[in-house]
Amino acid sequence: MSRGECQLRRLGLKEHAVEDVIQDVFARLLRAIPEFTLGGKPGRFRGYLWKVTFSALVDQARQAKAQRHAEEEWVRRFRAGDQQESRRVEAEWDELERQHRLEIAMQRVRAVTSARSWACFEQRVLRDQPAAATAAELGITANAVFGYASRVLKTLRRECAALAEELGDEPTQDRPCES
Repeated sequence: MSRGECQLRRLGLKEHAVEDVIQDVFARLLRAIPEFTLGGKPGRFRGYLWKVTFSALVDQARQAKAQRHAEEEWVRRFRAGDQQESRRVEAEWDELERQHRLEIAMQRVRAVTSARSWACFEQRVLRDQPAAATAAELGITANAVFGYASRVLKTLRRECAALAEELGDEPTQDRPCES
């Protein structure tokens, strides 16, 4: 290890940084030597060498700071993107889970509901068909369609709550089978 390497290591630089600084100093010296004149004072070259080395150290520190800043920014952006992606995937998963629970609850409710009640619920709530059209098709009044659909929806919400309890979750009030 050269004297210069030892001094740079004492300043706290890691081995790769020491090598970078030394390489930079040699490159600067190669560019400056043709125009360099020694002059009459003793130690003038040593002083010049120190100025070149100090300048290389400052440049290396600036580059390291810029690189750290760039890496921190990259990590921040990566984490932000990762969090957004994670939230998106979680939302998709929650929606799939909600749909699956709703399907199970609907199968259970349909199994214990009359055909007329289910038809009113399916056409009015699921297909958003006007009550008058459903009533005409089934030969009942529009108020009866609303009544049947409402009772099936109420039963479906209770079934969703029971399903959530079975799974150890708590359903929300505004959307059936959502935890």
